[in-house]
Amino acid sequence: DFSFCKWPSSLVSKQDFIDLYGQSTSLAEHFARINEPFLYPICNDDRDIAEIIPSDMKPHSPIVKDNDTVISFSHFLPRIELLPEKRFLYEPLLAKVVGSNALERQVRRLQPHLHLFGHTHIP
Repeated sequence: DFSFCKWPSSLVSKQDFIDLYGQSTSLAEHFARINEPFLYPICNDDRDIAEIIPSDMKPHSPIVKDNDTVISFSHFLPRIELLPEKRFLYEPLLAKVVGSNALERQVRRLQPHLHLFGHTHIP
């Protein structure tokens, strides 16, 4: 949203955002990066922590025990295919902002017992 938000130009340009055929995922990747310090101790990734969490961010301590139930949530759709096809949408740009492949990858890594998500602005 460029009406109410001021995005740093290093993240995304307005043209990338409003272009129907633009493929920029920079905003989604930026927000996914912020999730990583919280996911790493839960997901037990075999990857080196330096590969996942940028050096300027610190991982959080493990918080999930063996028999715990994990419930995750996101504001947006965890999978793009949950959104109807563009031809059925009142606003064709909606598909660019209601979910991302980066979010889906993170939810799949987390493997929650239940994932809740917010809304899609579909009337």
